[in-house]
Amino acid sequence: MKRFNSVACALSAMLGCGAFGNSGLAQKPILPDVAPIRNTHIKIIVTGTSFHHSGGAVSAADGGWVCKRLNELGGADGNTFELVNGGEHNFALVYSLKDLGGEGASGSVELSGWGWGYITTQYSGEDWDRNSGLIVALTDKAYAFIHNGWHDVRSKGNTGPQNVPSGRTSRHTIQEYGLHVTLPEEWTWRTSGFTFGWGDRTVAEWQTSDRSLWGGVVHSTSTETLTAEQFADRWETHTRGHPRVSHCRRISERKNPIQKVRTDDPGMWTAILREFEETYDGNALHFLMLFVVHGQHRLSVQIGCSERNWASLNERISQIARSVVYKGPARK
Repeated sequence: MKRFNSVACALSAMLGCGAFGNSGLAQKPILPDVAPIRNTHIKIIVTGTSFHHSGGAVSAADGGWVCKRLNELGGADGNTFELVNGGEHNFALVYSLKDLGGEGASGSVELSGWGWGYITTQYSGEDWDRNSGLIVALTDKAYAFIHNGWHDVRSKGNTGPQNVPSGRTSRHTIQEYGLHVTLPEEWTWRTSGFTFGWGDRTVAEWQTSDRSLWGGVVHSTSTETLTAEQFADRWETHTRGHPRVSHCRRISERKNPIQKVRTDDPGMWTAILREFEETYDGNALHFLMLFVVHGQHRLSVQIGCSERNWASLNERISQIARSVVYKGPARK
């Protein structure tokens, strides 16, 4: 059966205040699973932001790129897509694109409809030189839900794609150490009562409601002069020698991956971001580690998931890592 939304419902989802917002979700019954969609003519509404850059225009506002890509993806499934300006429709897609300057671009797409209201928000980042590449990448992620079907994140025993309860985010601050992290609003954030067993130097930890994605911050001090790279090397050496770790491999690294806002502090600071795969107590994990050294302060930020979920969560994990802002410890 085709599911249609009214224009009012679409506007509600776009504004982030629909029936399936964060506060209302917990009070709603669990929604039924949605099977993969096949052999269906699908009407879509597309809205979004656009930028003009030296590499060309990047735009989702007219929906042209989106509808073209969805028809390419849907052909094998017998699905066709039609762009409409209002009235009855099956899905609404809302694109948010952000110019990162020399770092390229990042963006997200919010998918709603099919009788659910809000379904999911997917994230990606592409090089501006690819022009429409960012929109194509985001559209591919949205179509994966149409192709695979999805289920309510609150349902148990289901391993298929999940919806995400809210598209809104919250900025969390560890004021004492000058670290800021932006996370989805509904994720659990703790600065006490820690459960991960990372030791008494833990200052924050977070996780999704289904515990598929997790992260945390550990702080320590030392009078020894180290760079972030040296700090990271020591962490790797210690981890590989841990009796419960049977495998630890560094996959990639990026130097100076975060922004330091306060520029008048004379203290030396460095940062490095590394990607790892690790087997701990027989569990295959995949995560990013952000190492920050500022004077005598050492901060390590870990964001990860199980290896089997990395393909679907790595863009989201990378976005969280890019959201980190460091200001330095509070001055006394």
